[in-house]
Amino acid sequence: MDKDDVLDDIFNNDPLGLLETKSGNTNAQTVDDRLLASFQEINTFVDNYGKEPAANLANIS
Repeated sequence: MDKDDVLDDIFNNDPLGLLETKSGNTNAQTVDDRLLASFQEINTFVDNYGKEPAANLANIS
């Protein structure tokens, strides 16, 4: 058996469904989405408290 035959056998014979993929939407945020959410969070803080949030080195998340 050559390499291509072995690979074909592996991909065509998957009784446990380990090679099946799910397509659809993911909940992963893009870098831009995360940045926008961070700015919106800061704007909400400023609207609520009338000042910029202070840096807290004990809580850097």
